[in-house]
Amino acid sequence: QPGGAVAAIAAGDFRIMSVDSNTDEIVKTYGVSAGFETQLFNLFDFSAIYEYNEMDFDNPDSDFEPGFNTPENKYKFSFGSTKLAENFGFNVSARYQDSFLWQQSGFVDAMVPACTVVDASMNFELPKIKGNIKVGATNLSGNDYMPFIGTGWVGSQYYVGFTLNP
Repeated sequence: QPGGAVAAIAAGDFRIMSVDSNTDEIVKTYGVSAGFETQLFNLFDFSAIYEYNEMDFDNPDSDFEPGFNTPENKYKFSFGSTKLAENFGFNVSARYQDSFLWQQSGFVDAMVPACTVVDASMNFELPKIKGNIKVGATNLSGNDYMPFIGTGWVGSQYYVGFTLNP
């Protein structure tokens, strides 16, 4: 259009896609995250993380849409080793999140389904050439999941990588 964006706005030729807002109403959010890391038998690495998030806002007469967009519970576990065999390492991780309501002004309000995702990788060091081969996969179950509304479904990914450090 001649005149560009400024002319379009002056002529009223635009559409509002999203409006950010605030409220005078009481909205309370709470959260905590706790993690634990240890080494088992001086051979394996293990970690666990838990996150809890909550929002208190329940006013059916309000036009305010809080858009908290966070699952109440999230868990992540990781298990691996770089000491199991010479020039070899592996890691397996699993993560879970509760279903939660996704709200976005001007877009869509919908439930994001709960999901569990398992990833794994193996590393092979090649010391003679100062290289590394990594083989891995994300979302080993093959069950597609949606981390947020509007992102689409996420599937599995399998990969092989080679790094050379001369």
